[in-house]
Amino acid sequence: RTAHHMTQAVTGDDNATARILMTGVRGVGKSASLTALAASARHSNHIVLFVPQTNRLRTLGYYIIPSPDTPGLFDLPRLAIELNEQLLVNHEDLLADMMITDDIALPKLLIELLVSPSHTEEASDDQLKSPTSKSSYSCTDLLRVGVSNEEYSSLIYSKVMHHLQQQTNVPFHIIVDDYNTLYEKGKFYHEDYDYEVQESIPNHKITLFRPLLGVGFSDVFDDGEQQKENTEIPSNPKGSFVCATSERRAVPNADTKRLIQAATNNDNDIVVEVPRYSPIEVKHILANFECTGIGLLRDEDDNTINDPKEVAYHQMVSGMRGHKLLDSVFSY
Repeated sequence: RTAHHMTQAVTGDDNATARILMTGVRGVGKSASLTALAASARHSNHIVLFVPQTNRLRTLGYYIIPSPDTPGLFDLPRLAIELNEQLLVNHEDLLADMMITDDIALPKLLIELLVSPSHTEEASDDQLKSPTSKSSYSCTDLLRVGVSNEEYSSLIYSKVMHHLQQQTNVPFHIIVDDYNTLYEKGKFYHEDYDYEVQESIPNHKITLFRPLLGVGFSDVFDDGEQQKENTEIPSNPKGSFVCATSERRAVPNADTKRLIQAATNNDNDIVVEVPRYSPIEVKHILANFECTGIGLLRDEDDNTINDPKEVAYHQMVSGMRGHKLLDSVFSY
């Protein structure tokens, strides 16, 4: 269903981003589904930002600083480098053809980094001497600087993400796991936000997370209020935003339920529940395990799939969930 909605967003005529929330009990395969969707989209020459460990980004940001480009927001430069590198490594050729020309203003030092020595003579004096300069650069050029320079990594991440969400030439998908962790209380503190350093910075005031929250379910936040500052962020009319809840993270059930309820109540959002395996699916998977000799099914004399009691045992101990089914063939 999720792949169908993503395809409809790319090929349909409604010019609306598909916004999909995947739910389900722990171990049914939400994370595996997101990984497969990201790989499939990239194989189709779509651009994908895949964030499989949102909880890690939310808790281990190395350091946080006030954004020098957007007052009131905060940057996570080291993590921005990670996401910049992912886009560059996976989509360098596609991004090389994308020129950011929408009245972009870049700091003087960043302009100097972007202009290679061989092209310095081609750059105008105004371009190199003015505090800011308006010009056009490919996303690839920007990202190359963004993976090696912490000072500008967050700015470049924001500019490239904004452009990808505006352009319509190449489908752009944002795929995020552990999404409900973003609706828990923030984990970063800074005296510029709270002088006493008692209140954490809300996730929607961090530039790394703003594109994710803005394209997804922007009416649900950790304080229960709408994110009015983020309404200007556009969405790619030929792309999708796909996220999944996590049941293995220490997220209050109330936050997860609030997210699911908000998506259910929004006509523009699609909720896809990943079900447990059916009995026939369990039997097919066990057959594959037996053919390849996984775990205790490696014994050539074993004939698990022809023993109803054995199949019933694996169904019972796994709860018809993929993760537990794999565990069941390694121990009795």
